[in-house]
Amino acid sequence: MSANLKYVPVVVTPGAGRIHSVYRSTINFTLKGKLFSLQSALAACSPVSFVATQDVLPRCRLGENVAWDGHTLKIGGLSFAADQAEHFSGILPIGRFCPLPERTVLPVPTSFFGGSAASHTEAQEIMLCLSKTIKTGNWTDAAEVASEMLGLGCGLTPSGDDWLTGLLALLHFTALQADSAVFLRALCAQLSARLHETNDVSARFLELACAGRFSAPICALFSAWHNGDASGLVRAVSQVLRLGHTSGADTLAGIRFLYDHLKMR
Repeated sequence: MSANLKYVPVVVTPGAGRIHSVYRSTINFTLKGKLFSLQSALAACSPVSFVATQDVLPRCRLGENVAWDGHTLKIGGLSFAADQAEHFSGILPIGRFCPLPERTVLPVPTSFFGGSAASHTEAQEIMLCLSKTIKTGNWTDAAEVASEMLGLGCGLTPSGDDWLTGLLALLHFTALQADSAVFLRALCAQLSARLHETNDVSARFLELACAGRFSAPICALFSAWHNGDASGLVRAVSQVLRLGHTSGADTLAGIRFLYDHLKMR
């Protein structure tokens, strides 16, 4: 069977691998040891996504061979051509700390950590400790505290990892500010040494978040923020909230947490 691709990640190089896991709208696979995914046209594009032009993906089996030659993705008995595909980088605009557009607020999540009382309590303790550490300006200690969120919660991407993604996104966005740059370097160093503490899929997304690459809805959010586009920001927030079961809400919670703290410095 042959089909076409709509988006191709810019971080991929030609190589071979196998199918890692299969879901209804996503097929995760490895290429040269790195995790990528094939998603249906209905999915939000990520830095590791090959996005098909079709709404429903055909069935595949775990362990089937995968190959990418720079033009065609072959996965099992399927072939997806990338001749007309756009290349998605997932890179955010970078600048100094800037306030949200007037009358714009980031929503308070209603289902932080998927409603898990134990994970929510532990997360609250970490955030309280992190708040105190940020006030001291010791960014190495702050990074160590923040990294305790790694792997916390349940889901394909644990809520703690999504929260950290929000932190990393805002730090990249404000990377020209000295505090943000120092915190970003320290947090990336901590997370890079501990990615084995979460699952393969989430570790891959955090690896790319440390490198400054995020999903299309998050890129749209920060692009609107950078341009002072209040209505665009509201639309982007709605798109982020649709990510996963609670992934979008947890990511926004991380952004909001750090934004409130940077605003006070």
